[in-house]
This record gives sequence, structure tokens and C-alpha cells, in this order.
Amino acid sequence: MPTLEFGNHSRLSPLPGTENGPAVTTVNIPTGDGGLTLGSGMDVEDFRRHLREVHSGQHPVEWPEQEAALVIPSMWGAHASEPPKWVASDGSPEGDELARIGSELYQIPVGRPGLFDDLYYRRVGKHTLITGVPAGVYGCDPQAIFTNVGREVWSNSLGGGQVGTSGTATGTSVTTLTSGAITSVTSNQYAEYRLTAGTVWGNIVSHTSGTTPVFTVDRWYNPATPGGSAGSTPSSSSTFLISDGGASSAWFVGIGNTSFTPSATDTSLTGEQTTQGLVRKIAPFAITSAVAPASYTLTPVWTYTGSTSITLYSVACFTSMVVGTANSMVFETLLSPTATVTTNGQQVVVTEAVTGS
Repeated sequence: MPTLEFGNHSRLSPLPGTENGPAVTTVNIPTGDGGLTLGSGMDVEDFRRHLREVHSGQHPVEWPEQEAALVIPSMWGAHASEPPKWVASDGSPEGDELARIGSELYQIPVGRPGLFDDLYYRRVGKHTLITGVPAGVYGCDPQAIFTNVGREVWSNSLGGGQVGTSGTATGTSVTTLTSGAITSVTSNQYAEYRLTAGTVWGNIVSHTSGTTPVFTVDRWYNPATPGGSAGSTPSSSSTFLISDGGASSAWFVGIGNTSFTPSATDTSLTGEQTTQGLVRKIAPFAITSAVAPASYTLTPVWTYTGSTSITLYSVACFTSMVVGTANSMVFETLLSPTATVTTNGQQVVVTEAVTGS
């Protein structure tokens, strides 16, 4: 997952206590297995021309071999009113390629500027701050509902979930882990927590009670590619850890083809797509820091692989990659305007901004 830093001198949200000074917008872009595709040697002038055609309505978004590159302009509009001043890579080959694309796209230098530590607000360092406004498909401006499930996840992470547990398994399967003797637990005491076993992890959906509970997870995740295929089933004698704080993350975004009225009581996305390239996926993440009004963005890119017309009405953020997992939908929102895909290779880019106060 390459990481980029952008010099942001035109933040969209005035932030108290920061004097509106320049900030660093940090973007994490999942690539590879289950993430976004990134070719090499992109002709950025062709890319810029394509983006102009998209914004003028002359052409749909179609760049199937450079999905990761599309995140840069799609994300940036939610963070700043002017182009960035510079871009820096994390030093990985993919990060360097994305930095090159960003540099040529905006005609900016690669690398942190002089006096970086003194001038820039950022997540780690002298100052912290955050920018961002809600955005959506092709520049729409949806307001996402924070679901009741999401509020429970948030509350548990910040104030509850103070005690986890650990032990050794006596059996495992593709969705379960049976514990050896541990301190007795009540039924579903650790539901929605993260369970790590060996080198993989899973979100606990439910579990039995007692001193040898059976934990059911949504699936096993590979930490290197959580948005890719399921990880390997851990050993039947793995040591395991249920972390304090109930650490669940709503990185995964689904998209739906049905219009409806969102409600905080919803637990699934009506009409969520599961085929033709419109499947749930982990989204690139961007944040500058946490000064009020705190905000971060998720910018998923879908490449349609079908051939018939589908109108997309909504998106939602989940703590699980598995459709149908109970208690996993944290946010949902309608898209305005909607997006319609008709041919193989068309793309939908959503910038979902989550803003607090």
C-alpha cells in the first residue's frame, strides 16, 4: 500500500488554532491483490486530456489499468481548492510511480520542501490538522448517515472494549476458532472485535459463552492485502489475541443499484452489487490530521466489467469485506447525481468524506 504526501496550501475547511497554514495531506492507496491496478510509464498528458474530457461530460471515466492513479485527482477535490505544491513518495516503486504521475499531472516537484518541519501542519510532527468536505461520484455532495451499528463500533473503540483476551486454539475452520481454556466469557461479549490468530485476523461476528468459546469470524484476512482474497485458515493450535478496544475499521466500501431512503437503523446496503467489477473493496484513505472539524476521505474506484446499463444510487462503508456480515455497516449515503455504467471498462470514482466536529 504505497503512501503519498501532498503539500496542501489551499485547505477547504478553516480550522481554529492552525492559522490556516500549509498542511500535509497523506494518502494511502491499496494496490496489488484486491487493491487498485497501477501500470507503469503512464503518459500523463494523455491522462490529463482524459480527465478534461470526463469533467466536460465528453467521455466517461475509462482507465482500467491505472485505477490507482485516478485516486489522486478524485481525492484532491475533497481536500483543497487549488493544486498541491509538491508531492513526496514513501520510496516504494509504486509510491515513486504515483509521485511521478502526481508531479507531472500538477506540474509540481517531487520531495518535501525545505523547512518542512517548521512550515507544515501534519499528522505527526509540530502540528496536526485536517481538511475535507463531503464529496461523491463525479463531484456530487452526499451527506452520509452514521448508522446505529457505526455508533456502537465508534463508542466501543473510544470508550468501551477495555478488556480483551488471549489464548491457544484447539480447532479452526475458514470462519471459526475454538478456544482452549480462557477466563469465562458471556455470549457475544466480543462481537465486532478483531481476533488475530497466527498471521491472520478476522472480525468476530458472534461467539458462544464459557471458558472454551467458539468464535465465528466473517473471514480470515491477510494483513498485507486485507482487500484481497481471504487469508489462509490459521493452525488449529494457533495462539490468538482479541485486542482491547474492539478495533474494527470501516475501510470497505460497497456500491448499490437501488434508490431508497437511508436510515440509521439500516444494517445492509439495499441493492449492493456483488459482481461485474462492482464488488465491495478496500478504499484508499487520506487524512491530514485531527483538529476539529476532523475529517478523512475514502476514495474507492470500481471498474465495470459488464455490458448492460446499471445505474448506481448509493454507497456504504463497512468493517467487513464479506457481504451480509451482521453489524458491519457504519455509514451509508445516496449519490447525487447518480452514476450509470453501460460498457466494459467504465469506472466509478467516489470520494467519501467523513467529517466530525
